[in-house]
Amino acid sequence: MVNFGYGPGMKGWDDKKAPLLAQRLQALLKTMESARKFDGLHEGIRPYIEIDGMYEGIRIRKITHLRNKVCDELIEEAEKIYHDVMFPTEPKKSQVALPGLPWRKVDNMLASSCIQLIQKEWHLVHKVMRMMSFENEHEEAAAFSAWRVGMLERMEQEYDKNEWAKVENYNPRFELWEDIQHYNELVKKSHK
Repeated sequence: MVNFGYGPGMKGWDDKKAPLLAQRLQALLKTMESARKFDGLHEGIRPYIEIDGMYEGIRIRKITHLRNKVCDELIEEAEKIYHDVMFPTEPKKSQVALPGLPWRKVDNMLASSCIQLIQKEWHLVHKVMRMMSFENEHEEAAAFSAWRVGMLERMEQEYDKNEWAKVENYNPRFELWEDIQHYNELVKKSHK
C-alpha cells in the first residue's frame, strides 16, 4: 500500500473538519515517530500527511516501506481518529487523543520512586489524600497503598503496550531529553 486516507464521498466526510483531521493524523505520526515505529527509515521514505495533493482530501503518504505490523497499527489508529473527528457525538474510539510522548521505562522509574518517597512521609500522604474525604488516617493510608499498586500496574500495562521492552540500548537520558524538547515546544506555543 502506497498511501491511505480520506476524502469526499466517504461516509461522514465533512470538509469543515478536514483541518482538524489533518492535525490529529499529523499528531499520530509524531507519536509513532517518538515511539520509534519508523526507525530504520531515512527521511525521504517516512510517512507524511498530504492535503489535497494527488488525491482530494487527506492522505497519509509513503507507508509502503513500513513493516506490516506498523502499517496496520497506523491505519487502525487513523481510522479511530477519523471516527472521532467526523462523528463527534458517537462514543470515542481514539487511543491517541493528544500529541505527546509514549509511556516509557523512565516514566515507570521516576513515578514509582516519587510515589515511594511520598509514602515514606505520612504528612505528605495525608496532604495528598485529604481531598478524598476519608474517615480517618488509617483509611487514607490503605487507600493510598491500594492506589499505588493499581497505578504501578497501569504503568506496566502502558509500558508493555508501547513495546519498550523490545528497545535495545535503553538510555533514560535520551528519554528525558525528548521530554525537555517536548516541554520547550509546548512552552513556546503557549507564549505565542
